[in-house]
Amino acid sequence: MYHLDMMSERKKIPDSIKVHVESLHKEVGASFKEGNFKNALEGIEEIWRLLPAPQFNWDYYPEAISRAAIKVCLGLRDFSKARHWLENLRSAYEDTQKEDPSCRFIEAEICFAEGQLDEAYLLFDGLYRDYKKRPFEGSDPKYLEFYLEKKKSTTGKIGR
Repeated sequence: MYHLDMMSERKKIPDSIKVHVESLHKEVGASFKEGNFKNALEGIEEIWRLLPAPQFNWDYYPEAISRAAIKVCLGLRDFSKARHWLENLRSAYEDTQKEDPSCRFIEAEICFAEGQLDEAYLLFDGLYRDYKKRPFEGSDPKYLEFYLEKKKSTTGKIGR
């Protein structure tokens, strides 16, 4: 995908930090599975603080932490924080032009969750035109169903 081509070479975090991060990551995962999103977000924010500044210089973790935080914020229905973490993800992917398909998809998910369905549709439509069903693979089927239904009701046909 787009972001893999754009990211510059990054450093691995020191093992002493990685051990602590991995331990917290397991706790965050357990909290998320239990539906304790508040606790999960606190753990994610602690992991972020553990990364030596600037956080975006490190390999893997800025992206993974940002993605996890977005899911947790959506669970909390804290869309402002979800958008904050989306901007962190864009920074991690060096997506200054806001063209990265995975970031655009996540933005559409946030819009959908917020009830901004017209904006979600426009984002999904751009992705569908560029990549067909590929961006929807592995995501909640409701997004593709929403997009195809709205497309059909808007144009009377699916696809372009």
